[in-house]
Amino acid sequence: MAEIDFFNILSLTLFALALYYFTHLFNNTSNKNYLFLMAIAIITVLGYFNVMNLYILNISACIVAFGGFLFEKRRIWLYLAFCYLSYTIFLYFHSLTWHDNFYYISLVIKIMKVFFVIRLLNELYKEPLPHKQIIRQRNKFERMSNKSKITYLNRLLKHTPERGNYLVRANVYKAMGNYTAAESDYRQVIDLSPSHFSGYFNIALLYMDQKDYNEAIVQFNKALELAKGNDKARIYFNKAMSYYHLGNYQKALQDIKKSQKKFPGDVDIFILRARLFLAMGHLHKALTEARTALTKIQQYELDNKEEVKAKTLVLYAELLAKQDKKTSTNKSDKKITKMITEARQLGFSEEKLKDIYHLKPYL
Repeated sequence: MAEIDFFNILSLTLFALALYYFTHLFNNTSNKNYLFLMAIAIITVLGYFNVMNLYILNISACIVAFGGFLFEKRRIWLYLAFCYLSYTIFLYFHSLTWHDNFYYISLVIKIMKVFFVIRLLNELYKEPLPHKQIIRQRNKFERMSNKSKITYLNRLLKHTPERGNYLVRANVYKAMGNYTAAESDYRQVIDLSPSHFSGYFNIALLYMDQKDYNEAIVQFNKALELAKGNDKARIYFNKAMSYYHLGNYQKALQDIKKSQKKFPGDVDIFILRARLFLAMGHLHKALTEARTALTKIQQYELDNKEEVKAKTLVLYAELLAKQDKKTSTNKSDKKITKMITEARQLGFSEEKLKDIYHLKPYL
């Protein structure tokens, strides 16, 4: 069995503490650092009990630590990888010849390893925990009243003032119609993660709900500076919606085109394009977009397929009614009536139907 000295005992104690923290991190966070720490802990314990060769032990730990650096972008992992690599080289030269300085070199490397492990554990333990508590209890949380949700989140935020928790509370405030409190929490999200787009994006959606489309566009532009990929496409879509409501149809078309590059089959994009062309007086183009939207609904699996199809059918019926009025014919009567009947069966509300002027003769 390997000789047990002061540093072996200290290291084993530290890794025992590490196991406690791993359990804590595993239960409360999605942070992946604990996986690499767990791997190093297991490798180290196996090495101390001669289950693993010391060379294999240190090379394996070095690879794990370097993996931690690649995946988590924490410089401490790189320092730990360097320590394990240095100790492997030390063991090799130690096997070739003995020198008094070798003892002091091994002492320094062991101290460095202990120091970096303590520092890493300290950093991880101090990090705020994401709202995994809500994820684990999602069904229970969703069944709560909005008031109960706020009480729960207030208590949660006292212990974990983390971005995700503020974001959830802001969304609850928004659902309650408390826009001032919602914006305050979204501002907290920005303060905690100034390089993340979500705070600005949600504030923009808040302004859209209040029909302040000019301010919504300002916030969308801030979010666009930080967002990437699909998130950027979502922002362009909502920004196009704001331009549509402001009557700036050309800018809306420009933004919807940018969104469509990422989501070429998105039904909502075709519906919005149809609305834009309708507003611009291009009835033929609007009909083409509406037809395409109906085709896409059949091709793709959608979470709210019935709702989207009902909305698209009513839009298409409205466009056909406008076309008939424009050409002074009633050739689409049967098709329009059939679409309205199907939309009703899919749950489209009577109130919404009555608000559409050109469909009144068919209701």
